[in-house]
Amino acid sequence: MAVTFSSLIPKRSCTCRATVSLGVNGTLYHSRTGTESTSKSGFSFGVLLNPNPRLNVGIVYHEIPDEFADARFPLEDIDTGTVTSGISYYPDDRTVISIDLRNLNKDDRRASREIHSGIERIIADRFALRAGYFRKKETDHDIYSLGVGILPHWERITKFRNSMRSDLVTYTVVIDKNGDECYWHLFSFLLRY
Repeated sequence: MAVTFSSLIPKRSCTCRATVSLGVNGTLYHSRTGTESTSKSGFSFGVLLNPNPRLNVGIVYHEIPDEFADARFPLEDIDTGTVTSGISYYPDDRTVISIDLRNLNKDDRRASREIHSGIERIIADRFALRAGYFRKKETDHDIYSLGVGILPHWERITKFRNSMRSDLVTYTVVIDKNGDECYWHLFSFLLRY
């Protein structure tokens, strides 16, 4: 669910629009070990400010059930009860450069105040090529990611382009340079109704 509203901000002789989006994301976590099965739900909610067409600024709060505290940590370094902020800049219509600051509100967590960076480039209006980097604060391991996404046709509609975009299909490889080079392969598929 996402709610969007606009506010008018006067700027000298013109009127400019800044868009503020409020969003909530629910996640179902499920685990099966042998014959035992556990399911719990978590959520994230946030605010996205789009002060101009080339800049987004956002902040998100993450709530993950205790039984699944490690569900998002190995790949994203996100702990429960933490806040992430981010800035994304669009130097042109096909490129996004982003920087996130993870776990702003918790000094006692495993990955407090880590900087994550990334870049995305759209090719032929349908493919997104991505690269990312961060250094794990607790281990000083360098983490790299490379990915590709297939964009839906509705991406050409301006209102979806900067705030609520989702790929139809995404593949990402994450490389943890921990001495042994650990690899993660991630696939995602969009179902929208």
